[in-house]
Parts: sequence; C-alpha cells; structure tokens
Amino acid sequence: MNERDLWWKIVLVGFVAALAFATVYPPKEKLKYGIDLAGGYSLLYEIDDSGLEGAEKADLSERVMRVLRERVDPRGVFNLVWRPVGYNRLEIQMPRPSDEIVKARHDYERYQEEIQATTLRRTDVLRALSKPAAERTAALDAMVMGISGRQPLLTAAAAAYDALQAAQSEYDQRVKTIEADNLSREDIEAAVKKPVAERAAALDALVGGIPSRKELLIAAAKAWDEVSAALATTQPAAGTTPATADALAVVRAGTRLAELEAALGERGQMLAFEPPHFGETATAGGCVAAGLSGPRRAAAGAVRDYVLGVKLLDGKGEILNFGGQVMKNVAGYDVSRLMAGALGTLGLLLEVSLKVLPKPPAEATLRLELPQDQAIEAMNRWGGQPLPLSATCWSDGLLTLRLSGARAAVAAAKEKIGGEAVADAEAFWRGVREQEDGFFSNAAALWRLSLPAKTAPLSLPGEPLIEWGGALRWLACDGPAAAVREAAARAGGHATLFRGGDRSEGAFHPLPAPLMAIHRNLKRAFDPQGLFNPGRLYKEF
Repeated sequence: MNERDLWWKIVLVGFVAALAFATVYPPKEKLKYGIDLAGGYSLLYEIDDSGLEGAEKADLSERVMRVLRERVDPRGVFNLVWRPVGYNRLEIQMPRPSDEIVKARHDYERYQEEIQATTLRRTDVLRALSKPAAERTAALDAMVMGISGRQPLLTAAAAAYDALQAAQSEYDQRVKTIEADNLSREDIEAAVKKPVAERAAALDALVGGIPSRKELLIAAAKAWDEVSAALATTQPAAGTTPATADALAVVRAGTRLAELEAALGERGQMLAFEPPHFGETATAGGCVAAGLSGPRRAAAGAVRDYVLGVKLLDGKGEILNFGGQVMKNVAGYDVSRLMAGALGTLGLLLEVSLKVLPKPPAEATLRLELPQDQAIEAMNRWGGQPLPLSATCWSDGLLTLRLSGARAAVAAAKEKIGGEAVADAEAFWRGVREQEDGFFSNAAALWRLSLPAKTAPLSLPGEPLIEWGGALRWLACDGPAAAVREAAARAGGHATLFRGGDRSEGAFHPLPAPLMAIHRNLKRAFDPQGLFNPGRLYKEF
C-alpha cells in the first residue's frame, strides 16, 4: 500500500467521524447546560399497579409520565429529562445548577441573614424597655443600628411603655382598694343566718356606705329564708298540701314519705306508683330522685308520670321552678319529670308537686302454682284483658296477683282467674315492695332487669323474682356482670346492679354514645361545676 492510499483512508475516516458527530449533535442545536454536560440527579419512581390487570398495565409508565410532565413542567423550562423504564417505572433526570446560580443562591441567603440580623423582634424591644432608666437608653441606642427613622420610633415606644406602666399601677391600686372594701361569702352568710332580730343590724353593717349593696343583701337574706324553709324536714304535715277531691300534693323535699302517705291515707288517697321506702327515713325528694316504683307500677305508671312540678337548687346556687300543679302544664322541655331517677345529679330538690289518686274501694290477692314460663304467659294474657290487675309477682313456682277496683269488678275477676286467696296480702306486698321477702335475703349480688314483658325465661343462674307482668325481674346472681347485661340486652332490655357485687364497671347499663352525650350536656347545664353527686350515675359526669 503506497503513501497516497494511506492519506486517502485517513481523510475518509475523518469525514465519517465528522458526519457522525454532526448527526448526534446538530450544529444548529446548542448543547444544554444541564445533564448533557454538567451532570445532575436521576430519580427513579415505581408506580403502584396493584389492582390493575392486563391492558390496564400497558404503557402505564408513559401515561403517568405525560400527566406528571403536564403538571410539573408543561413548558419545559426546567430542562428535565423524562424516561419510562418498563411499564411501571419512571426515571426523571434533573440538571445540576450552574456555578452562577449557586453563587446567586448563596448571596441571597447571606443578604437575608444580614437583614434578619438588623430586624427587631417584639420581645427584644420589650426587654429593652423594661430595663431600669439608667440602662434603657444604651439598650435602645444599640437597636438603632444606623437605620434612619428607627430612633424616633423607639423613643415613642418608650414613652408609650411608661404611660402603660403608670396606668397599670393606678389600676392595680384601685383594685386593691375595692378588694379591701369587698364582702366575702362568709361575711354574707354569717349575717343572713342571724336571728331576725339581729339580722337587720348585721346587714346594715355590711352596706359600708355603698347604696346598691343594701338591696342585694336584702335579696340574699330573702333567698336564704326560702332555702332554709325548703330544706326543713321537721314539719312534714305543714309542708304537705294535699288536694281535696283533686289529686295533688305539694310537699317539701325533706318530708318523710311515711308521714306523707299517712296524711294522704286519712283523705282516702295514695301515691299510685307505690314507692318503696327501704327504711323510716325515706323522703318525698328521695323518692323522686331515686325514681323507684313499687308493685303497682305496671298498672298505674312510674314515678315520673306523677311528678307535676319541682323546685330545685341548681349548681349555680339559683332556685328554679319547673312544671305546675296540673297535668296539662308542660310547654317545651318537661324538666320536672327529668328529675325522677336523676339521683340528685342535676340539683337539690327543694319541693315537689305530686299527683295522687283515690284508694281503690276493694282489693283482693290470689295465688296460683305455675312454672315460670306459664306464669309469664298468664300475666301477659290477663294483662291484655279488662281485668283490674294492679300487681303481679312470681317467685319459686308461685304466681301472686292483686286485683284493685270496684267491688263488682274485683269479684268478677276473682271468679275468672281462680286460685287461692292470700290472707295477709298487705304484708306480702309490703315485703315485695320493701325487699323484705325471703328472696331478697340472698347474699349474692342483686340485679334489676328491665325487659319486654313477654320475654321468655333467661338462661342465667338462679331463679328470678318477677314483677310488673314480666317487665321487671330481680335476679340474685354472682355471675359475671357482662353475661347478665348481655343477656338483658339480647332480650331488648337492660340490667342494673341494684345491690352488692362488683361495681368497678358501674351499676347502670352502659349507654350508647349519643345518649351519654345528652346526659353530659344536661349535667353541664344544671350543674356546670359538677358539685352534685359526681359519678353517681356514670363516671363520665
């Protein structure tokens, strides 16, 4: 091969190389400064394709890339390189900034720090203003930092600060003067509790030359007299206002229940809901607060059905009156009946108005031998017939019924039902009402189950005592509380741990969240400080 052929081959190789370079980098397109020359960053994303099948996965990465590019860099100003990798991965390459951009960024951050160094914060200004006068001037001068216009502002701030301090000092002095002449709760109570002959002088001494105070003290004394009278428990007869032929008794809350019933009995009247006493000290207010009814409940109604009005002392110390003295006297919320069964958690009852009924002219008590399931069926069958049933009780295989009403109606019912007459019926029903019956002497925990009347016998240990036509079932049982409550709930009712047992989970059946919210709101409205029987019903209030 001669020298001319060699040069020809060198020229050909150079031409091919130049052509290839021009193809890759056309002379009309300048190289970008980003990833092309200076390098950059590459991010690889994996697309979640769970739930997608077949054709849905095809070109998934390209579809996602188009959406992201349209949202992130629609005009291509960021010089990003987008590249699909397979069907579910996407690579995004970002250029590294130029040295000029890096320098500009550093300069910006430096200038920002310098500006912040000359910026005054509120706490710095207040700290300087609070310094003693000898040090304040130097502290404020140091804050000027050569910035024109700042010195007058700091001087004005110092003057305003001094004026504020002077005003605050005068205010504090006036408050101390008022407090020194103020009356304490103890002073007022000591005066209003004095005998009437001494009270006027004691109240005048508290007036202290303040005219408006006298009227307030007189009102406080009057309110105290009302509270004292309402809380008195030594004169139940005087606190009782039985109706004549009507059916109303207005009683102080401290009136003994036995004396109230005796006063009504002399007039041939009674509390139809037959409340239990559980002792000689039972009161009318306690009867309403407990909300308990006796054997006549299923026929006559519950305590709340007979509460016409109440006077109570709420958690703010205010005396409130609700309801009235007639049945048709309810407008808006029936707050009076709300107190029945509240256990004193909403306020202190001072006075209650109760509807009373005439005693029935005739009564008879019958007893039949029936197993539990047949007794439940019989009570509900007879309860749906025009029979004067006023009480039912099943225990230990014996069903006891009480008939109350007109003599002819009682005689006809006795003929229809059959059974044996109970000789000492009054003692029997008193034993059921006051829980003196032998059933209640059991040492086990006593549960009170409220169920639909037709509920079949429950699969729980021990036999119950059943009242109210099957709607009230007493159960002496030491089994788990959860099992008892679950059985009651399954039957459409609820269970209350009435006596004994483990009360760590509360005595009453748990409430659904909406009902619990209503209870809490009521408690907050009547007793915002939570003073009355906290935790008595539920630990939440």
